[in-house]
Amino acid sequence: LFSLDSAEFSDITPQIQVLKNWDKSAGVKSEGAALFAFVYYYWWDQFDKMKRPFETTLTKEEAAEGIRAAKAHFKEHFGKELVGLGEYQKLVRGDKVLPLWGLDDVIAAMRSQNWENGMRKGVQGESYIMMVKFGEGLPKIETINVFGASNRPESPHYADQMERFLARELKPMTLDKEEVLKNAREIYNPGKRQNP
Repeated sequence: LFSLDSAEFSDITPQIQVLKNWDKSAGVKSEGAALFAFVYYYWWDQFDKMKRPFETTLTKEEAAEGIRAAKAHFKEHFGKELVGLGEYQKLVRGDKVLPLWGLDDVIAAMRSQNWENGMRKGVQGESYIMMVKFGEGLPKIETINVFGASNRPESPHYADQMERFLARELKPMTLDKEEVLKNAREIYNPGKRQNP
């Protein structure tokens, strides 16, 4: 994929150059990441249909086929032949749809699946993150969750951490019971809550 000669495949010269110059980062603005993601998932699906091992090396013609499929897909759904990863891949929860970074098999990995309007949505990868600093007294804890702390769509915590997650920001968290009770919005016994 990365060794194609644009002189041999002149119809996809811009795409080949994007892949050759791609720094292998998977940020939301990366055209290389979007192009690679499309080709990766394209051949994942093709190999599955063909019952062909996923470890198979692509031929030059197969690599070009995947890039041409990406070019056509992006043109059809986005009106241009190259897009940033965040245009193509989204983090979706309820009505909230945000640009999503990450690819398979990288640090901060993210797997996506076909979604709607030519886009993909994240379905697996980074989720709950906790950073703990140990030392004197209680540990310092910071966390973030990919969506929020609730699975109930009516909850204000259903999708309230998405922006911070995508910005790779953590928030303070504590295991100090007094601190938790002092800042609690509601205190109840599990199973006895008045307003579920």
